[in-house]
Amino acid sequence: MNLFSVVTHLALGSVLLAGTACHKDADEVVASGTIAATILPAGYVTQVTATAATGQVYSAIPDATTGIVRLPQLPVGTYTVAVATKLAYKTPEPQQVQVKAGLTSALAYSTLTRDAKIRGTLSWVENGTRYTATNLYGEVSESLVSVDGYVLANGVGHEVAFIVPVRGAFSHLFTGVGTYPLGRQEYPVGKYVLSSSPGPYIWYTPSQGMGTGKVQVTQYDPAAFTIAGTFAFTAQPFSNPTGAPGDVTISDGSFSLTY
Repeated sequence: MNLFSVVTHLALGSVLLAGTACHKDADEVVASGTIAATILPAGYVTQVTATAATGQVYSAIPDATTGIVRLPQLPVGTYTVAVATKLAYKTPEPQQVQVKAGLTSALAYSTLTRDAKIRGTLSWVENGTRYTATNLYGEVSESLVSVDGYVLANGVGHEVAFIVPVRGAFSHLFTGVGTYPLGRQEYPVGKYVLSSSPGPYIWYTPSQGMGTGKVQVTQYDPAAFTIAGTFAFTAQPFSNPTGAPGDVTISDGSFSLTY
């Protein structure tokens, strides 16, 4: 083989190798795709995670203004997409999606809703002892403000609650920051429950009188779903067994909640 043939052969080989490399690179580019979604309201999803069948995990954070999230350049295959939300919002169910080469797989999500759970702190003083609720229940909405805290201490359950109505023929309806007297009428009402043998013992603020306590709301933000304040009241026995204690006084109560 002469020198010209050798050079020509090498040159053709280089072209073929280059062509093969380019073809391989092109295949690698189109062998990936994208997952995209819009999750509203914007700003309440902390992370979107796509887990491949191989176990490889990819994640992204949605745009805080638009709620749009994209996970680009994912290898083709099947993925499980999970959404993590801020506290107090329901977490969407995971979705299965197939990523195809060169395409965008769009996922649809319903608008996020709140889980309506009461969270935060609530404490009070009873007979000189401070109790802090470990379980919180209730509702803060356009229909009702109801807060209930419970703690089990030394085998005895202590429960404090208060209700301030939003609607109805009551002289003190919930309107936000302000003071709501307890004991002048049926509502607003304060309640205390002592769960011990042979109880439970139950106390309510009286449904009429000069007032035996109050709930003072010092902070209320319905846009941020927060409420805070203080409370104190004296309640009378309601359905207590024979020999139950008399009136009970709850003092120095405080609460700071999200709902």
